[in-house]
Amino acid sequence: MEPLIRKVTENDREVWLEFRQALWPDSPRAGLISEMDRLLQGEVATVSDPDYGAVVLLREEAYLAFVDSQPLGLLELSVRDQAPGSDGKPIAFVEGWYIAPEFRKQGYGGLLMRFALDWAKNLGFDKLASDTTSNFPGSYEAHIALGFREIKRVHHFCMDCP
Repeated sequence: MEPLIRKVTENDREVWLEFRQALWPDSPRAGLISEMDRLLQGEVATVSDPDYGAVVLLREEAYLAFVDSQPLGLLELSVRDQAPGSDGKPIAFVEGWYIAPEFRKQGYGGLLMRFALDWAKNLGFDKLASDTTSNFPGSYEAHIALGFREIKRVHHFCMDCP
């Protein structure tokens, strides 16, 4: 069944927060809520990305997907001032992509990503970027399966001093 994908509203806060907490379980709840407030108010931000440094989000939008009125997924999109693969130019970026466990492996992730591609094209972009880490099992493979190509791999290491 084709899902309904629509922009989040103030009335979606509960399910939106639930999905955000599931996607970013190590993020403080207050921080997630603060980001939601900022996004709902249409404010843009400069965020600190551990791999890219300071990133300016020129535009941000969040969407929820539903099937038979049941929430199945989240998609948070932005226009970043730059990202690996963008040649230093603004680029459409997938900030968050989440499918509830009971809806996985049914093609909904791909449908949300096609929505993201259309969003990017409608804004005049010819590329859509995203990222993931080992904290998200299966995400790397899902990105590759959907046609993303790896641009950069970063490994961070730490060792105790003897």
